[in-house]
Amino acid sequence: MSKFNQAKRIYFIGLKGVVGFSAKHLDRPIDLVIRSSAYSDDQVEVKAAKEKKIPVLSYAEALGELAGEYKSVAVCGSHGKTTISAMLAHVLKQANLSPSAIVGSAVPQFGGNALVGSGELLVFEADEYQNKLQYFSPQSVILTSIDWDHPDFFPSADDYFATFVTFLKKIPTDGFVVACYDSDNVKEAVDKAGLSPEQILTYGLTDGRLQMVRMWLDEGRWHFSATDGEEYLGEFWLKLVGSHNVANALAVIACARRLGVDLEAIRTGLASFEGTARRFENKGKLTNGITVVDDYAHHPGEIKATLKAARAFYPYKNIRCVFQPHTFSRTQALLADFVMLFINRQFRRQLII
Repeated sequence: MSKFNQAKRIYFIGLKGVVGFSAKHLDRPIDLVIRSSAYSDDQVEVKAAKEKKIPVLSYAEALGELAGEYKSVAVCGSHGKTTISAMLAHVLKQANLSPSAIVGSAVPQFGGNALVGSGELLVFEADEYQNKLQYFSPQSVILTSIDWDHPDFFPSADDYFATFVTFLKKIPTDGFVVACYDSDNVKEAVDKAGLSPEQILTYGLTDGRLQMVRMWLDEGRWHFSATDGEEYLGEFWLKLVGSHNVANALAVIACARRLGVDLEAIRTGLASFEGTARRFENKGKLTNGITVVDDYAHHPGEIKATLKAARAFYPYKNIRCVFQPHTFSRTQALLADFVMLFINRQFRRQLII
């Protein structure tokens, strides 16, 4: 069990963990079973819990109940959820708001993938797969993008799109959405959700009220300037790589300002954020001096953004992309997009599968 990071954390905080599955694990007083959606009702422990009339919730259902106890911000969309969730939580923490947070990857500055704060705010990554969004009723939402994904569950792009529209309609009248208007699909979803103008905060690299003016790379840090309507917000800098992370930072600026965070506190928080695991994560160098970077990008749009960021950050280096296809269904459904990406003259000499 020691080889699993989550198991290490369980033991570190004093909880008892067991390896393997057995109905005997439920032969003691248990109030609630939370299961991964990877396990069906026939899984041995789930089945035993149901036979013993022990309440069973999926992870998404449990997260929805937890989020209901807070003034919550759900970060959703096809891309950027993990980075924005962690970045926003970090900025709020640095601003002394003591938020709680649940992120879909390890965040080194958190010592794990979560924060437990004493404040009223919860920032959480809201995964759309298997329509988990149906279990969440957040106060506010950040919507990054809508690019058809998870074809094993959403048979068409229209089905996928409709899930986000339904989710936005759940925002209460005193809540808001921070929407990336670089995406036409996001624009359409916000329009169909029927929110009032006061509830809609827009951002983007090229469109939206809060917008990037220019960006540049200087001494290994990404710098950018931004405006909010007619207001010039000044310059910001990031430890993260790529224009997509500038867009992520814009979402955080828009949300944090709406939550009452001072602009200078936001600027300081962004500058100190170190990123999350497997998001352009520098893993070190091989014995021959080659730098190895690990990134979870698995959708054609994400891979394109990561490769563009790598080229910008290492302009004079040879770059090789070692691509591991992620799920058969996605690879099959989006094969044409993968092919068009990798035969692009900019990337075609970089691919190893």
